[in-house]
Amino acid sequence: MVSKNLILISLFFILLGCSSTDKEIRHDLRGLSDHQYSREEMIDHMRDVIDENPNLTEKQKSDFLDLHVNVMQEVATINQNFRKLKILLFQEMSKENYSQRRLDSLVSRVKKQHELKLQVMLRAFKEAKEILGIHFREIDYERYHIPFIAQ
Repeated sequence: MVSKNLILISLFFILLGCSSTDKEIRHDLRGLSDHQYSREEMIDHMRDVIDENPNLTEKQKSDFLDLHVNVMQEVATINQNFRKLKILLFQEMSKENYSQRRLDSLVSRVKKQHELKLQVMLRAFKEAKEILGIHFREIDYERYHIPFIAQ
């Protein structure tokens, strides 16, 4: 009986922790802008933030900006694949007698594109930290993210 109560109490605190984290994330999301910046605007803005940092070497700046452009290109390709898959998905769903097998396969592929995009972004973040070294913490992320914060 004690272990059952302990499990219930533990479960309560786990759910409470998840609820608190979810509330924090919802709050943080409300603080972000819905405006969609173009690829060029994002690259230009990041270039300004990096170029203006006096503690970075020219090689660090160049390597970081190359990484940023490459990641933007990778993400653009993933987004293009996602759009194509979405078209196929909606075409299949529009059929009177659609194939559930094909539909499931398309849904799986759409999910994989989202997962791939996240993997690219996480890999790039690690690479950015390696390129910038100790100066990674010095990048003015508040300034970088200002255009993306709801005004």
